[in-house]
Amino acid sequence: MAKSREFSENERLFMYKKRISGHSYADIARDFGCSDNCVKKVVNKINNYGTARNLFRSGRNRCTTHRTDSLIKQLVTKSRKTTAKEIKQDLALSNINISETTIRCRLKENGFFGGIARKRPAISPSNAAKRLAFAKKYLKMPPIFWRKIIWSDESKFEFVNSKRRVKVWKIRGEGLNSENVVPTTKHSKSVMVWGCVSSSGVGKLVEITSKMDAKTYVNILENNLMASANQMKIQDNFVFQLDNDPKHTSKLAKKWFAENQINLLEWIAQSPDLNIIEHLWDHLDRSVPTSSRKSFATFKNALFKAWDEIGPQVIDSLVASVPKRLQAVIHAKGFNTKY
Repeated sequence: MAKSREFSENERLFMYKKRISGHSYADIARDFGCSDNCVKKVVNKINNYGTARNLFRSGRNRCTTHRTDSLIKQLVTKSRKTTAKEIKQDLALSNINISETTIRCRLKENGFFGGIARKRPAISPSNAAKRLAFAKKYLKMPPIFWRKIIWSDESKFEFVNSKRRVKVWKIRGEGLNSENVVPTTKHSKSVMVWGCVSSSGVGKLVEITSKMDAKTYVNILENNLMASANQMKIQDNFVFQLDNDPKHTSKLAKKWFAENQINLLEWIAQSPDLNIIEHLWDHLDRSVPTSSRKSFATFKNALFKAWDEIGPQVIDSLVASVPKRLQAVIHAKGFNTKY
């Protein structure tokens, strides 16, 4: 069925002539790509009013001109963060006085809809250029290359202020009842962890209990990186990914990587969208059941249990997404992507 549209006067007359010449409503509707009922309305209108033209329509006249509509579109295209109130003030300078509601309606007619801006790193032009060059270079890599990468990072998981969204069944007016509210605290207990993952599965998840500096970081690597590689059965052939955090690129860390002959994946700044473990952290947080947040001890146990239970389908999906992420960076010319 074609999209709904308004037929011209000639089309309506042609429908009418076909009907009085004996064609069925269904045949006419098929020719014009509309419903039988639509044809009936056209025929009845001509029979009742003797014309195929549009009849007088009641309702308020449009309060904006084509020029005003174009100006509204130009203002919001120039600055997507401008508000309807600010647009109204700009138009008033040109003696155009319309309401904020009208402005929103005109924007919707042009395909603009309001929404909350997503939070993303403020990527500088120089880093965007580096991201673009990185994406173009590594997009040429075969799938097998990404299957030997060990991705790593640190993350904090809060006991109370979880990032996960909790859905509840509620009755109108009960939104703030205690059973419908997820409590938050200003200083929630949290677990800081280091972890790594590859296409072969998850590696070690290590709780960080001391200050996370270069010395602590190297100590974590010393005790867990090769053990994780053995656990994932890629100990003889892997490339280690780490971001440009100062403790990751410290002299102490560089010395350790060199002494242990660890192959490193070059990395560019402001690129969490390219690190698949960032999405794995979100998956891990959502995997901890709400029932396990009754005490901090049960929460920690549930967190480590959920890490060990991450299935291969989750990891395979993330690893397979790397070329798509690189392509998205190229499409965005090095700037933010949807990942």
